[in-house]
Formats: sequence, C-alpha cells, structure tokens
Amino acid sequence: MTKTHWNKTNIKYDHSWSTLAQKEMSRREMGFINYYLNKNKPKTVLDIGVGTGRVFRNLIKNTDAGEIF
Repeated sequence: MTKTHWNKTNIKYDHSWSTLAQKEMSRREMGFINYYLNKNKPKTVLDIGVGTGRVFRNLIKNTDAGEIF
C-alpha cells in the first residue's frame, strides 16, 4: 500500500465518524483521555499512531505534557 492510498483512506475514515452515536463515542473517548492526562500530569505522552491523528490533535490541544510523540 502506498502513502497516497492511506491518505485517501484517512479522509474517508474521518468522514465515517459523522453519525451522532459515533460523535458521542469520540467525545467520551477524548474526555476519558483528557481526564486521566490532566489527573496524572505526565511529562511525556506517546501516541502510537494507529489512526488518523484525531487523538494526537486532541493531545496537543488539551494536555500540558512537555513532550508528545
């Protein structure tokens, strides 16, 4: 598979999260992540990168971790 293929798949995948139930599930997932990050105040966070970057974008926006990988 090529990078171009996965870039196209990424766009389709992100758009597939458009139903109300999926948006609510995503909202809860991000709330869970943010709660534990803010509670534990990690200095470093590792996102293993198996998705479209949705969680990574959330980490950048909502955590005070000094390093995010």
